[in-house]
Formats: sequence, structure tokens, C-alpha cells
Amino acid sequence: VYSQAALQRSSVSVLQRQTAQERLQERRAELARGQVIQQRVQHRAQVEEAVGHRIKLHVAAQVTHGPRRLGHRRRHQPADLIWHPAHEQSADDQH
Repeated sequence: VYSQAALQRSSVSVLQRQTAQERLQERRAELARGQVIQQRVQHRAQVEEAVGHRIKLHVAAQVTHGPRRLGHRRRHQPADLIWHPAHEQSADDQH
């Protein structure tokens, strides 16, 4: 025969175990959310780093090759336009 005190202790023990299990489940959920958040933060940092790297390369290419490209890509030099007529143009049409 169990005494009333023993029943209360066993009830308290059962409640404590249930509470501990609930807390453990909550902690697991919190840990899982924390891991997801951490993964998202890391992914975002990687994306930002990659974008920043691409922007730096793009800007560097523009700065380094920009003016030089302009000089080399011109189809006509001003001297060529003055001294020589275009392909289908006669010398009289230059005026």
C-alpha cells in the first residue's frame, strides 16, 4: 500500500520528467531553428562576398581597360577622315 506522500512524490517525479522532456523538445526545436538561421546567415555572407568580388572585378575591368579600349576601338582616326575619302566617296565629296 502506497502512502499519500509516496503517491505525491511519484506524481511530482512524473511531472518533472514530462517537463524535462518538453524542455528537451523545445531546446531541440530552438537548436534546429538556430542552425537554420546560422546556415542562412552564412549563405547570405557567401552570396554577398561573391557579389562583392564580381563587382570588384567588373569595376577593375572598367577602370583598367576603359580608356585604352576607347582608343583602340575607334573605326576612323581623324587624320584618315580628312586625308582619305570613305569607300564609296569621291575626293570631291569631302567638302
